[in-house]
Amino acid sequence: MAIIGRNRAVAEIGKLRFGGYFAFLMWALIHILFLIDFRRKLVVFVEWTWLYFTGGRGARLITGDDRMPKVIQPPPDFRAKARESRPHAPS
Repeated sequence: MAIIGRNRAVAEIGKLRFGGYFAFLMWALIHILFLIDFRRKLVVFVEWTWLYFTGGRGARLITGDDRMPKVIQPPPDFRAKARESRPHAPS
């Protein structure tokens, strides 16, 4: 099963093949049925219904390097610098 656009999906179950709006409804129903508890099922159903009728886009994948977290360098260790600047005792 796969969504291929708004109101369009494809499904292959055994030897049966479906497409279009019917496959879209099957996809939505099966995905909601596989959710764990009733509350989650209800929340997802209401969100999807709202997004369907308002034309909202919902969640999308975020890709690309610009979305990756930046590496933060740790601050310098001032204690090590202070030890290096102290004069050494004669041996």
